[in-house]
Amino acid sequence: MSTDSLKNVVERLESVASKLEKIEHGVSNLSLAGVVGSQDPSDIHDVAPSITAFDEIVKQNLKKYYEVSEKIGGLVRDQSKLFEQLVTEHRNLILIASKSKKSPESLPDISRKQIELTVKIVKMTADNRSSPFFTHLSAVSEGLGAFGWVSVEPAPAPFVHEMIGASEFYSNKLLRQYRNKDQDQVDWVQGLNGFLKALEAYVKTYHTTSLTWNAQGEDVKTVLSKLKMSCPSSQGEATDKGEAKPSVPKSSVASNTNALFGELNKGTDITSGLKKVTSDMKTKNRKASASDNLPKPKSTPAGGKAPSMKSPPKFELQNNNWIIEYQTGDAKIDVDITEMRQVVRLYKCDGATVRIKGKLNAINIDSCRRTDIIFDEVVSIVELINCTGSVNIQVLGKVPCITIDKVSGASVILSKTSLDTRIVTSKSDSVNVMVPDNENSLKEFPVPEQFVSTIRDGALFTESNTHIGE
Repeated sequence: MSTDSLKNVVERLESVASKLEKIEHGVSNLSLAGVVGSQDPSDIHDVAPSITAFDEIVKQNLKKYYEVSEKIGGLVRDQSKLFEQLVTEHRNLILIASKSKKSPESLPDISRKQIELTVKIVKMTADNRSSPFFTHLSAVSEGLGAFGWVSVEPAPAPFVHEMIGASEFYSNKLLRQYRNKDQDQVDWVQGLNGFLKALEAYVKTYHTTSLTWNAQGEDVKTVLSKLKMSCPSSQGEATDKGEAKPSVPKSSVASNTNALFGELNKGTDITSGLKKVTSDMKTKNRKASASDNLPKPKSTPAGGKAPSMKSPPKFELQNNNWIIEYQTGDAKIDVDITEMRQVVRLYKCDGATVRIKGKLNAINIDSCRRTDIIFDEVVSIVELINCTGSVNIQVLGKVPCITIDKVSGASVILSKTSLDTRIVTSKSDSVNVMVPDNENSLKEFPVPEQFVSTIRDGALFTESNTHIGE
């Protein structure tokens, strides 16, 4: 073989090797994104610097967290699997934005899987308070609010910083417990904390004023089609096995307000225009004050016992947690939120009214009875668990998600700006959702309690036995 021929062969081999390296790099990115289906190699490789940077902070910080979680096993391992899926969905969202024209109205749909995973992680923590790993579970679930930066303008990085503090309240406990005793546990904390702090720096660098979209990109639906990704419907969708999930009743609102996290950082008066409940509405003979705008459910279950009140009432701020416990009778509690990362926790209150003023991270209501909670704005989630006998929640501003678990008797009143709230119920009865209508009154929707399951073509389909709102 001549020298020229050999040279040509070497050049061709180098060219092939270069293409293989590009394809390998693209496949790696595809795996991290969780994208289903095939794409052109050029599209796979063509990722924005923000995606590469996100992959790097995941690789550098979460490997040890996942490894130690697997070693600990049990609930910690199970939660880490959900957290891994959440990180993947977060990466998907950033990827979609990097290839799409700015489309805030599409944010609720492309964020929906992220919200569903967040609910699962928070519920896992709430259901396992007696677990010896409750502090581990809490460190993760309290940090989930950081993923909400995607809807914050004009300064999402400080928002992430606020959310990190809620997680560190628990992770610092673990460091004090295990430092110089168990290096794996220390590595677990450092991996989780390291990722959240790296996320803050990442947002500050690549999404300085808001989630970065692509001005030269295509519309979101076209990008989803090319990436072979699907956007879950806000109504009942089918599972992988063909099982139909029951729909949550939801009022129609304009697309520019239909965002699960929308307008979280605005400082305007979110209570302006709030309509009072008057005596001629469904909930008769109630005074038109904020604390009395909470109607009782049509059916209050009998036999519910009031929680034991042997412990003294408590109302205090511990780090970033407002603790409200054993408040009875006509107790009226006003909570003035001073930092967005603060959390309000109610436990075994009976007959109290709690008014929360300002924007906060989350609200947890556990084992309460005949209690009214009125709040302005929550950036992550409101949890209602193990409650009986007319517990009422009124949203004056916005909240992405409300979870109701093992509750008998509850009402949720939404404001006009919170009609996109996702309400998740399980093992609950006598739950009503009330929304404002065009006649300055409230329209009431009972949440279905009974479901009908049928077998169709070898698959199980489940739907509520009544169609609410028709």
